[in-house]
Amino acid sequence: MHIFLFSLFLVYLLVVVILGMSEIKKLKNDTFTENVRTKFYVKAIIMGWSPVLIFISICLFLNIRLYDIGFRLISLNHNIWFNSIIFIISGVSMAFFMSQMILLSISKKHTEAVKINFDQKQNYHNVIVPRSRKEKNIGFLFR
Repeated sequence: MHIFLFSLFLVYLLVVVILGMSEIKKLKNDTFTENVRTKFYVKAIIMGWSPVLIFISICLFLNIRLYDIGFRLISLNHNIWFNSIIFIISGVSMAFFMSQMILLSISKKHTEAVKINFDQKQNYHNVIVPRSRKEKNIGFLFR
């Protein structure tokens, strides 16, 4: 049963990626009005939360406990090497992301460099980044 749920999840991820990329390509050619971006955000929120609701419904219907699918208390007694590697990777990742957040909030030079780099790679930020108060409120309500 768990393999079925995992397979269903992988198919969902594939569909979401394909639909999301096609939606962004469609929006890239349109003018970016507040209503267009707001509709995009609402669609993205629905696509993001619908599998959660479906998954919870399936688990309730089939009487699957969270413990059965891997949600357990953390146990560090299994393998010292595995735990060490996970802690090192987590620590390095956390340090990197924290340093980027601090640099972005302090350094205007770093912020401009990131913006230029981002603009050169993709121009998707015109679709994804909220600009108006209405767009930001929609994103905030559904986080």
